Formats: sequence, structure tokens, C-alpha cells
Amino acid sequence: MNNYYTFLFFCLFLSCDDKNEAIDVDSITVESTSLFFSRELGKKLIITNSEYSEIDSNKLRDNVDGDCNSYLFDEIEFYNLIDCDGKSYFIIKKTGEIQRNDNHKWGSDLPENYLGGFYYNRLTDEYNFKFEKSVEKSNVYKYGEIYNLSVCIHVALVCDESE
Repeated sequence: MNNYYTFLFFCLFLSCDDKNEAIDVDSITVESTSLFFSRELGKKLIITNSEYSEIDSNKLRDNVDGDCNSYLFDEIEFYNLIDCDGKSYFIIKKTGEIQRNDNHKWGSDLPENYLGGFYYNRLTDEYNFKFEKSVEKSNVYKYGEIYNLSVCIHVALVCDESE
């Protein structure tokens, strides 16, 4: 009978889902990825458990000029990562699941409890997390509505000149 309970315990223990493990700041990474047929770099948000197995991941804005950083804020039940294009992603602390925050708008006030930023290092081709006390709104909202509008205007003017 004792062996039965031991066997049952191990079956239950081994069948636990990785998404039930609480995560912390060390579980969150941003990695550069190469883009097919391009010299530009992609960027990916990755959440891992304590054994460094991937729990969830999400593609972020491509890092066109190496200056597209991501910024991490601490909330009660989740972390909030805001990418340089103003898109916000909730990282649920209990599960490590990533959820896009579609209610976050470009240029809106930044959340409180800023933890730090993921900054791209051109020498190592990696993103490093740096704990910081504050961040400027202009650094967070770098590429987005205004940037995309200026690109559209530039393209329209170039097209007009060629005709």
C-alpha cells in the first residue's frame, strides 16, 4: 500500500504543468532574432521557468537601428513590458503567460513601479536587463504612430518626386 501512495505522489508531481510556476524578473528575457533575407534584427520576449524551459514567447517590434529597447514595470499580479513602439504586454506572475494589452495607447502615462529596461548591446548582439529607478516617456514611445506617420509622408514625397 505504501508503494501505491509513493507511485501516486510521483505521478501527480511529474504531471504538473510548467505554467503553474510563479515567475520573477529573472524569468523574463528579450532576445534578438535574425530576420530572413534582412540585415535587420528581430526581437522576441521569452518567459522561462526556474529550469530555463520556455513557458511563453511573443514577437516584439523589429530592432531596425539597434535602438529599440523594451521597458519593464511591476504591477501587483503581472509585469508590464512596454516595447519601443508603445505596445504593452502583460506577463502574468502566477503562470508566466504573455497577454497583449490592447487597451494601452501610444503616448499614455507610464505605469508606476518602473523596474528597468532591456537594452541592446551591439558588441554581443544581446539584450541586457538594467535595473533603473526612472525612465523618460520619450524613450519608451520611440517608434509608433508618429514614426510610422513620418515614414508614410517621406515615402509619399519620394513617390511624388519620381513622377
